[in-house]
Amino acid sequence: MQAGNPGEIEIAWLNQPGRMPTKMASVSDGFQASPPYASVVVVAECKKDDPVCAMTSAAIVRDTFAEGVAYGVEDALNNAFDEVEKKNSENGHDSCSIASIAVLGCEVRVVSTGTCHAFLTNGAIQEESISGSSTIIDVLPNRLVLKNGQSVILVTHGLRKLIGSAVAAKYISLYNDPLAKCLEEMVTETRIRFRKKGGSIAAVRSGSGSKRITGLLKKYGIFIVLFGTLVLIALSILCNKREYINANSGTESPDSATSSEEIVMPLNM
Repeated sequence: MQAGNPGEIEIAWLNQPGRMPTKMASVSDGFQASPPYASVVVVAECKKDDPVCAMTSAAIVRDTFAEGVAYGVEDALNNAFDEVEKKNSENGHDSCSIASIAVLGCEVRVVSTGTCHAFLTNGAIQEESISGSSTIIDVLPNRLVLKNGQSVILVTHGLRKLIGSAVAAKYISLYNDPLAKCLEEMVTETRIRFRKKGGSIAAVRSGSGSKRITGLLKKYGIFIVLFGTLVLIALSILCNKREYINANSGTESPDSATSSEEIVMPLNM
């Protein structure tokens, strides 16, 4: 699992093996860039148990953005998908399904093919869902400007039941937790790890950073205040104790004491 937070946009991805990891033919990956460059997340899966095909496909999309894409994001994404198709054809692999999100600022580009799916959520309310049946998504615009609290989630075929589900809505809206943890909890509840094959998931979420901080303050604020109060009390007691000790330690030793009486020495006869 990886995660990042470029400004107010948070990205994460997760691979969940099933009971037979060797049968897992899907993978998720991503690249976290710093502004002014675009970040990307991607999920890929092959029809047969061909993890090499899926890993290669996801790596092509990831590496395209790892080189640095500051403009022409949609073209870069489409070019990466074309390269995936060409590469798999040259290597004799079956067609590979891919879904990817490229994000620059608050703008995202979404591309999907085959059995991979993408869906948009707005906090705890699922707005729209789509199945990847064409290179450029038809139901959702291929270009979106995410509003505060909105998320775009990518899933492979094994996790398609998350689309529009209460599980997805429940965990994706937990702004108190990092997006990576939300994805982990979401996938854990699907119990896909007990199936023969696993699944892969990736997501982009907007505006979660500030909400997470606010949520943490609400959740742990009373403990922070209590701890601060205890520290102040302890410091006050310590200062009072030191003042008491200093006030009662005025007796000086005979050796260090100096007398104010005049000493008269006898005259030598």
